Amino acid sequence: MHQFVQIKLSETIAERIMFSVSVTVLLITSYLLTIALQGKEKLRNISNYDTLTGLHSRHFLEENKSRIIAEARRHEWCVWAVMLDLNKFKPINDRFGHHEGDRLLKYFARRLLDVVRDTDLCVRLGGDEVVIIGSDPNYDAVTTLVERILKDMETWSLEIEGVTIKMTAAVGFSTKRLFKGSSITLEEIIKEADDEMYKNKKQVS
Repeated sequence: MHQFVQIKLSETIAERIMFSVSVTVLLITSYLLTIALQGKEKLRNISNYDTLTGLHSRHFLEENKSRIIAEARRHEWCVWAVMLDLNKFKPINDRFGHHEGDRLLKYFARRLLDVVRDTDLCVRLGGDEVVIIGSDPNYDAVTTLVERILKDMETWSLEIEGVTIKMTAAVGFSTKRLFKGSSITLEEIIKEADDEMYKNKKQVS
């Protein structure tokens, strides 16, 4: 009888140990899965946003350009692109160094985010070049946005090493109304805005 009780007790202990091990394995697996998902989400955020300015990345634009055009076609809305490129950024960057150049780019991005709508897509294409993508049923909506940017630009300034830097940017924009079956692409709209921006930039060079 005593031996039987010992066997049952051993079996109970073994079962508890196995249960404890199973729970531990389950918790570890759950933890590792959570870490993996968090890492994946972090990588997604890194690829979707520019790490310096916090603006959306070129990758994010590439991933969403078809959706933007498809939505505009479905509602027969206008799609626009506003291109901006800081004037005389390279001389400032060369004079004060990359750290101050980065501060200037962050300031540039913050001021743009202050004037665009929450629904507009503000993308850093590289260097000091930014494109704003938006859609609206009103053809003149982009003009209103550009006017807000130009008005706000009058107050763009940043102090670097005791020197007040007055900032301006060359601006170009293009807008197209899309209809069902339209073959217009976002690349075409951006190129038109880019061409106009560079024409304007040559005038201040």
